[in-house]
Amino acid sequence: GYIGAIRNQCKMRNRHVSAISPTFMGLQAIFSGFRLGIPVSLYRSAGICYLEWAFLNLFSLSGFLVTDSSLPKSTGSLALADKTRIRHGIMAALGAFLSWGLFPLFFKTLGDIPAMEVMAHRIVWSLLFVLLIVLFSRRVGHLKEAVKSRKTMLVLTATTLLIGINWFVFIWAIFADRVLEASLGYYINPLVSVLLGVIFLKEKLNKAQGTAVALATLAVIWLTVQVGVLPWVSLTLAFSFGFYGLLRKMIQTESVVGLTIETFLLAPLSAGYIVYLMMTGQA
Repeated sequence: GYIGAIRNQCKMRNRHVSAISPTFMGLQAIFSGFRLGIPVSLYRSAGICYLEWAFLNLFSLSGFLVTDSSLPKSTGSLALADKTRIRHGIMAALGAFLSWGLFPLFFKTLGDIPAMEVMAHRIVWSLLFVLLIVLFSRRVGHLKEAVKSRKTMLVLTATTLLIGINWFVFIWAIFADRVLEASLGYYINPLVSVLLGVIFLKEKLNKAQGTAVALATLAVIWLTVQVGVLPWVSLTLAFSFGFYGLLRKMIQTESVVGLTIETFLLAPLSAGYIVYLMMTGQA
C-alpha cells in the first residue's frame, strides 16, 4: 500500500528515474500476463495469502531502505554522487514495478470481499506498518517536523485524496476483472509524469529520453486502441498518481514520513468503516 511513495522518493532524488520509467513498464507487462495465467484457486489458502502479503511488505520495505539509504557524504566528485543516486533509483524502481506486478495476485484472492472493505484494511494495516518503519529507522523527528509545517500538511492532504482515489480504483479494477485497464494505467503513468515534469518543472529531455518516451507513447496508443473504449480506469490511475508525484515534489518530506501522514489521515474513516461492518455482521 505504500510502494507509490517509494517511486515518488526516487523522483525527488533523481530526475533520471522518470526517464527510465518506460523501460520498467515492461516488467509490469510481464507480470500482468503471468498473473492472468494463474488459477485463483491456487491462492485460496489463507496461509498462502498471509505469506504472500508478508513477502510483498518486505519487498516494499527493501525499496524504502534502498531509496532512503545514505548518499555519499564526502567531498568527492558530483558525478560519483549522481551515479550513486541513479543506482539507488534503478533498484527502487525495480522494487516498485515488481511489487505492482505482484499485488493483483493477492488482491484477486479477496474477490468475495467488497473493494471498499479491502481498501479500508489496506489503509489501517499500512499505517501500522509504516509507523513501525518510522520508529525503527528513527524518523520520529522528521515526522514531527512535517506535521508542524502548514505547507507540508496542505500538500499531503491533497496527495492523500489522490492516493486514496488511486488505491480504490486499482483494487476495484482487479475485482471487476479489468486488470488490463489497470495495467494500461501504469503504462500511461510515466508519460503523464514526464509531461507534468516538462510543463510544471521545466525539465528537458535529451534525444535518447525523447525517443524512449515517443516509443512508449506509441505503445500506449496501440494498447488503448486494442481496449476499444475510453479507458477511464487507466486514465484515472495514471493522472491521479501523476499529480500525486508532482505535488510530492513540492515538499522535501521523505517518502516513508509522507506516507505515514497520508495513511494516518485516511485511517479514521477506514477504521470506522471496519468497525461498522463488524457491528452489523457484514465483516
